[in-house]
Parts: sequence; C-alpha cells; structure tokens
Amino acid sequence: MDIDEPMDSQATEFPESQPSSLTFSQSLVRTSKPLKVGELTALLKNLHEKLKELDQNVEQDSLATVSEELVHKQLIKNNNKTIRALVACCLADIIRLHAPTCPYTMDQLRSIFTLFVDQLSQFGTETPDFQYHFYLLENLQSVKTFLLLNEMDNADELVLPMIENFFKVTEKATLARNVELCMTDVLIQLIEDVRILGPELTELILEQFDKFEKVI
Repeated sequence: MDIDEPMDSQATEFPESQPSSLTFSQSLVRTSKPLKVGELTALLKNLHEKLKELDQNVEQDSLATVSEELVHKQLIKNNNKTIRALVACCLADIIRLHAPTCPYTMDQLRSIFTLFVDQLSQFGTETPDFQYHFYLLENLQSVKTFLLLNEMDNADELVLPMIENFFKVTEKATLARNVELCMTDVLIQLIEDVRILGPELTELILEQFDKFEKVI
C-alpha cells in the first residue's frame, strides 16, 4: 500500500502470539553421582541465559522439570559459590515466569529466600559473581518477589541479615548508583508492602538515622 493511500476502514487483525517454551533437555541433578563443578556451572549458565530471555507468555509445562530440580539440595545447598549464585538467578526467573502464582511450597520458598538473602548479602565483598548478585537483586526488585514473604512466618528474621548488609555497604558508598537504588527500593518494599518492621529492624533503622545525624 502506498503511503498516501487511505487505510481500510476495518481494523487490521494481528495473529495472537504463540507461547514460547523453554528448550533445555539436560538434567541438573544426578541420583548416583553429582555433576562436576565445571559441567554443572556450564549447564546453569546456559539455563540462566535461556530463562532471562523468556517472558510470561511461556508454556509453563516446559519449566516444570527445571523448577523441580533447582530446589534440589545438590543445587540450592551446593558448596560452590558460583553455582549457588546461578541457581538463585534461575529460581528468581522461575518465580517471575509463574507470577502471580508460585510453583513452590512454603518450605521450599523458605529455602529459596534463604538462598536469596545469602546471595544479596555478598555486596561489598570482592567476588567474581557480582554480575549474578546484581541480576538477582534487580530481578527481585522489579518483580517485587519479596511480597511472597507475606505468606511466611518469621519473615523478618529471614531477611534481617540482608538488610543489615545493605546498610553497611551503602554507608561505605562503594557501590554503583544503580545497585544502591535497587537496594533502597527493596527496603521500601519490605517495609511498606511486606510490613517487615519488627523490633530488631526498627532498631536497625533508628541506628542509621543516628549515624546520619552524626555525619551532618
């Protein structure tokens, strides 16, 4: 159609986009002998790259196997720091892709958030896994994954170590501005939406005001 030709009065119909699916056939968990660190790391990096490219228009059945394997103790409690960082990133994407529902039980969620908190407490330390820690932070912040803590008992005890570390590293002012902004937004979500404001957290926040007053 020429640019100056009038358009048809009928609305143009566009075909509905077809759901995408995860193409990942390798198993991350072995019942007999666990995968070697190098092999498992390579598989998790591959899975991480595939998951982060998917949106919520995805066939959730295609996520079922990796969703189950990622919470296996061979992965979520692995001794290797990079493997745990990658597992955390993949789990964050699994939760993102299932939102607003969640494919995990409350016990599994507690283990997952324990892993998340451990990873997000690494800021301020020299680590080759910074890219994964920041990906995790940005993912949890944008998806507001911490709202799932509303269903969990004693959630404040779970996230307090992470909040303490956030205050410590931001006080040193050694992090990039975008990292600090994500941390701040996560703290706001925890206080306003999750309503985590027990005695220990209240005391921690008051300590920050006291430090700020001393500085000025």
